Amino acid sequence: MVENPVTAQVASRPAPVQRRGMKRAQAILDAADQILAEEGYAASGRVFGIAFENSRTGDEATIDEARRLMTAYLETYAPKRRR
Repeated sequence: MVENPVTAQVASRPAPVQRRGMKRAQAILDAADQILAEEGYAASGRVFGIAFENSRTGDEATIDEARRLMTAYLETYAPKRRR
């Protein structure tokens, strides 16, 4: 598992500082997640737009690529399954 450098730095501080720092770090990470989600949505939306530029039914190969793009992106945020 890759350690998050922001939370790792906060975890090395005294407990009261950790609590404040973790809240701030989580707020930063939440904002970054929101931005990344919006960018992922925009990217797949653009690919879907390309798929329907020349046809009302869309280009099937391009639609498949848009699905792959969004699925692969969202999978990076899915909880890991325990085996």
